[in-house]
Amino acid sequence: MRSPSATEHTTARALFMGLLVVVTALLAREFGGRRGAQALAAGCVAVSAIVLQTGHLLSTTTCDLLVWAVTARLAVRALPTGGPAVAARRARRGHRAAEPPVACAVLAVLVMATGGKPYYLCGLYPVLLAAGAAPVLRWARAGRAGLLAGALALSALTNAVLMLPVVPVAELKNTPVTAMVADVG
Repeated sequence: MRSPSATEHTTARALFMGLLVVVTALLAREFGGRRGAQALAAGCVAVSAIVLQTGHLLSTTTCDLLVWAVTARLAVRALPTGGPAVAARRARRGHRAAEPPVACAVLAVLVMATGGKPYYLCGLYPVLLAAGAAPVLRWARAGRAGLLAGALALSALTNAVLMLPVVPVAELKNTPVTAMVADVG
């Protein structure tokens, strides 16, 4: 049996991460987010540290992120809401968007109390980003759009430097990256 080529690995990683971005946007729509919220959620997950880190490796986490996001979308769709129109109105008022953060907080406590690793919760990040996108956009539209844009740009830049192989290997030991990201040390 032949091993997959480097091109096939790259294609698989790109496909998994690209689908994760799309599913996150669809989750934002399930929570009542319009195009702006969907784009914000998708953009945030695309430049998140976990996606950048696992997106250039092919590991179980690369697949897990997508599987968790798809599972979450199916679970949200299965919630009794009274139909799509009622669900959209309730979501815009914040009813369904409040459920994921509470559930994730309970799960985080359980994972930590049972000795789990913090990264075990990474599959929930797309759900939280999707649930929070519409409220964050409403907050930004109250004269804080520049602050949101700056925070997103700073996050993308920081995550790229810390999580992508952009620092030359010879210089890596002279940077704080090795202290912050154990996998590169």
